[in-house]
Amino acid sequence: MLILATPGCSTAPSELEPSSSEPLVRVVDRRVVMGVEAIITTWATSESEARVATRAAFARMAALEDSISDYRPRSESMRAVESVERPVSISTDFASALALGDRWWHLSEGALDPTIGPLTALWRASRGDGVQPDSRAIEFAATTVGWEKLRFDDSNTPATVTFRTAAMRLDFGGLGKGLAADLGLAVMREAGLPRTLVDVGGDLVAGSPPPGEEGWRVVVRTVEWDQGVVMSIADEAVATSGDVEQFIEVDGEHGAVRLGHLLDPRTGRPVLIRREATVLVSGGRNPGANADALASLVVVVGMEEAQRLVSDRFAGTIRLVVAAVDQADGGEASDWTIKTWRIGSPVVVSPIP
Repeated sequence: MLILATPGCSTAPSELEPSSSEPLVRVVDRRVVMGVEAIITTWATSESEARVATRAAFARMAALEDSISDYRPRSESMRAVESVERPVSISTDFASALALGDRWWHLSEGALDPTIGPLTALWRASRGDGVQPDSRAIEFAATTVGWEKLRFDDSNTPATVTFRTAAMRLDFGGLGKGLAADLGLAVMREAGLPRTLVDVGGDLVAGSPPPGEEGWRVVVRTVEWDQGVVMSIADEAVATSGDVEQFIEVDGEHGAVRLGHLLDPRTGRPVLIRREATVLVSGGRNPGANADALASLVVVVGMEEAQRLVSDRFAGTIRLVVAAVDQADGGEASDWTIKTWRIGSPVVVSPIP
């Protein structure tokens, strides 16, 4: 989990702010975005200026949700999949999500696949009734999953998508919150408020630091015995993914099965190894979406495989807490390890303190 603390890493205000600059006030605004609490913290010359900007930022994130949500039956993506073998003109938001999905599908060699929606719906129902889907249901849902079953064309405006099989459904859960945070911060910057932090359900995208600070202070922990780390972030994104603390057990064909919230599209089943990844990405386009996707990738494939797949394509850090034994729980620190990786550098493995 991510815990946002008060801004830290202080330096003298004179080092970061011109002495003649107009005093800034800190303003915090909250809404629900994509089913989670979203918080925008910004520094502005007046509260009214900040409120106008945050309303616009939340509206921008809501528009993305209307476009790509698989929880809304009439979202743009849910309506688009109703057309088969016919190009559908799509919005800029939908096209941006598809472009990111295409990139991460190729980069992950299929471990991240936004067409996983039919499997997502199946396992959501399983969590609701406490019974694992049978193998035949999983195999049937898997027949409609596969990035190769759609064609995305953004060579012209508007972009188009063609679905090549019926019963497809898109799920952008692996990058949607991070993309929403990216868009929210872009609106705040356009409004002249770069000193902003956008938090969408624990996925953070930071702009310029608060006045007199080097960065926004973020504390990262998993469970109570994890001493965690403190980050100071500016013009960076941090995302977390995993099920170290939260999971559900259902009745399976061979007894109780623990279900994490992430599915592996290559198997059609939840990831069974208990992992929680925190990823920091510096710079580049859509750092929030990339941090979100990379955190999901690490949980699905593990640290070493993720390192092979992404190589040095991003600048940042990954921290992975992983169970060392099958029955690991929060009471025994010796049952866990922490792996850290400065992207492009060797993985360091150490026991949890």
